[in-house]
Amino acid sequence: MSAKPLYGANTSATITLDSLADGGDASSTEVDNSTTLALGLDVEVNLKGSNAGETGRVSIYLKRGNETGVLETDENATMLGSVALNGTTAVRKDIRVDDIPKFYMIYVKHASSGAYALDSTGNTVKYQPFNIQDV
Repeated sequence: MSAKPLYGANTSATITLDSLADGGDASSTEVDNSTTLALGLDVEVNLKGSNAGETGRVSIYLKRGNETGVLETDENATMLGSVALNGTTAVRKDIRVDDIPKFYMIYVKHASSGAYALDSTGNTVKYQPFNIQDV
């Protein structure tokens, strides 16, 4: 027998990123990991700026919690990485997250290079839980 990854469904996070203002932030709905029991998560972030001059960043965080409704505050969330914006070109970043808690949310914070909002369409976060199986 050997350990191999067992992937769950690739799921769109319920989070509003379209037209997110410079300095704005957004949190996904809370995810209950008490039945999935995922050990890790692959997070896919797709973003697009609204101005050709945009070179800002969007920071991606995970808010952790051991019980529903009691997660880390925004300022204490665990930073997963950041996504560099490239004008109005769509950009993508994949982030692997280990050690997933019982409850969590994905949290993002936008820091534009020129007070630009994100584009009005095409800004998404997806996540795919994974575990280990013995085959």
